Amino acid sequence: MIAKRDVPAGVPYKIVDSSIIPQNRMFRDAWYANFNEPDGYGIGKDVTLEQVQENVSVSTDINLEVNMTKAIEIKKNIIRGQRLELFAQLDVQFMRALESGDIDKQREIAEKKQLLRDATVHPSIMEAVTPEELIQANPLAQIIS
Repeated sequence: MIAKRDVPAGVPYKIVDSSIIPQNRMFRDAWYANFNEPDGYGIGKDVTLEQVQENVSVSTDINLEVNMTKAIEIKKNIIRGQRLELFAQLDVQFMRALESGDIDKQREIAEKKQLLRDATVHPSIMEAVTPEELIQANPLAQIIS
């Protein structure tokens, strides 16, 4: 009954057993399910709990999927956040190499910075077909080491 009230008016909902929900919630915003047979429709918060009395069953037959296009974008955003600190560190190293006239070091740092820019389109991300592959993808590891 709380679901009916807490879900916006007219929006379908399903109440599922917690065992169906993936342990790793990294791609939660990319989850989707078939709502052809919802458990009900929300009626909004303007209703009291007394007005919503009903028996609710828990669905165990729902198939929770991950939209891989959305999951890839989520992973890219995670990488963008992670590489900010790396860019800052490389900027400092580049300025030191520039000040000392170390052209080889400047080139090396420029290559690392390009790898950071390319990290969001790394094949391990772009070719991932399962959430597990995407979780394992770590294109920044080769740059950090």
